Amino acid sequence: MSIESGSVTLRRLFIRGKLKASSDPMWITSLKKNGFVDKNLKPEEENKGWAVSENELHTDFDLTNAIFGKYIVFSLRKDTKRIPRTMLTLKLKERIRERMKEMGTETLPQKQKAELKAEVIEELNRNTPATIQIVQVIVDPSRKEVYVSSTSDKLVGEFEGLFEKSFEVKLEQAHPKACANKLLDKETFEKVLDKPGYETVENLEVHPDFENSQEEKLGAGFLTWLFYILQAKEGKWTGANTGEFVIGINEFLLFEGEALGTKQTLLKQGPVANSAELATVLRIGKQLSKVQLTMTREDGTHDNEIWIFYINKAFFDLSSLKVPRYSEGNAATRILGRFNYIIESFQILDDLFLYYLELRFSNQWNKTLKDMRDWILGLQQG
Repeated sequence: MSIESGSVTLRRLFIRGKLKASSDPMWITSLKKNGFVDKNLKPEEENKGWAVSENELHTDFDLTNAIFGKYIVFSLRKDTKRIPRTMLTLKLKERIRERMKEMGTETLPQKQKAELKAEVIEELNRNTPATIQIVQVIVDPSRKEVYVSSTSDKLVGEFEGLFEKSFEVKLEQAHPKACANKLLDKETFEKVLDKPGYETVENLEVHPDFENSQEEKLGAGFLTWLFYILQAKEGKWTGANTGEFVIGINEFLLFEGEALGTKQTLLKQGPVANSAELATVLRIGKQLSKVQLTMTREDGTHDNEIWIFYINKAFFDLSSLKVPRYSEGNAATRILGRFNYIIESFQILDDLFLYYLELRFSNQWNKTLKDMRDWILGLQQG
């Protein structure tokens, strides 16, 4: 998967601090300064640095391979040298047997075993290539956001450290609470912190082992409300910044929650709107944890503009994201068009999330919550 073609999985991070425009030569200078440098790694050693996106064996950054319009595009390359434990064990046993045969003995002193082990490790290290991990990166200075093609907490954390060192700014992962903080005024955000979640059924009995974090409560509440809206009402949506879309739920629904019973329930076959299991999991207070959405632009001026992706409650990661194909212009123009579509995915979600947050902490929420509970009760009654 690649940010330049096919489907891609992305995590978003917010930039805290001043950031220069993509036209500033600082970007190329800093990328080169912190570029990946090949090293002969010892066992368990790691080596990382920036590399040219889509050509990660190179670090010859310039305006043609790192700057695409307003975006800065590059990769984090991380090499790790690890000796396979099973191979080490087998090779060492073989070497010990050979040495004992040579010496005509049935045992070896621990010192000799340690020396043989060091020899085997050295031989295996010479013949074992490094494991290479690649994280592709899009930086949008105008929105002060960064998009990385990994949802591994370890890899994203290492990316954050090198990014902050290279460009002297702080990053914050764009989990639901951070998104709310960016979108809302201070007064409303304080309400979010005070009560990030809500109960889809009254008097919910919470299982302490299943209790969600603030971010998860906020994310699950949003996804559950969105599911209700798309099932009980029309799926059309007009964003403040992104135009009109039709949004649909595909047949993948992962429910989790604080209610008693099984922690997770996955529905992915059959018409979910009529599923008895759906009625059951909602009725006991489970909320939506991960869902696959399809979004189609409906403004009459664009054809075949379809986005498909999975979104989860904890980080609002977009996984297996497919964006519309941009086929106009030369190769650089087409890549830029694809990047615009990727960033627009997050803009659409921001518009939806902001609408939900403003509704959630308005006087209209009690009626909306009652309607949701009545809808769930109706599902249960068939």
